[in-house]
Amino acid sequence: MEKLVLDSTVWIDIERNNSALDDVLSDDYQLILPAVVSAELRYKFANYLMGPEKQQEARNFLALVESVCDFAPFDTYVVEKYVDLRSYCKREGAPRSVHDLMIAATAVTYGALLKSADNKAKFEELPNLRVLP
Repeated sequence: MEKLVLDSTVWIDIERNNSALDDVLSDDYQLILPAVVSAELRYKFANYLMGPEKQQEARNFLALVESVCDFAPFDTYVVEKYVDLRSYCKREGAPRSVHDLMIAATAVTYGALLKSADNKAKFEELPNLRVLP
């Protein structure tokens, strides 16, 4: 079974289009939820301007995400990969956002594929990171 990290953009797309969830909920993938993705989703849903019904839907979606994923803390192993990736980007003159590098570092640490809908992140250019198209 292949490990798979979905970044926040993918989870938000899934939340908006419930049908896409079936594509990642399969026996082919073990889903890994990086701590930073969990934080991004919680922040986004907590700060939506929405009524009580939508807030409950957002809470239900977060509960679903957490129930189908293995949580990956930002621990010392991930920190080491983060430092490597950030140093690489600095040397290459290609800065990336801190959150994107934290997500990439988690995927590298866990030997997971990464799926993103964020073309600006240019994950495919990072060393040792396997990106799912």
